[in-house]
Amino acid sequence: MIRARFSPDGRYVIAGSEDGRVYVWETSSNLRVAAALSIVSYPQPLCDVSWHPTQHVLALTCFGGESPTLIYYAERIGGPVITSADSTAASGGAARDENDEKKKLERKERLNALKAKQALRRELKDSLKDH
Repeated sequence: MIRARFSPDGRYVIAGSEDGRVYVWETSSNLRVAAALSIVSYPQPLCDVSWHPTQHVLALTCFGGESPTLIYYAERIGGPVITSADSTAASGGAARDENDEKKKLERKERLNALKAKQALRRELKDSLKDH
């Protein structure tokens, strides 16, 4: 089951997908918008999303595998959290791309560390079964 949710202010709809990606639409225009969350991708279907009712917080989770539940937050300082592709490109896209790449690398490192811990836990569990 893949779920879609309206933002608390009703301006956006966000949904997970079978390809593990996040998609966001504007409710006023029915158009999909480019969002910072567009870089989020799970290896399994992204089956549920949830907005916090009063804070700028969003939770994402997928079905199966060992992928973590992700919690995203945003600080609104003088601008919208989700912007269209045109305004993103016009407002310093190169610096944002570099920052996004750094964050993507940090997330990948954390995910690799999590996978290593989970593998170690499985090995310990298996060795305890043998004894």
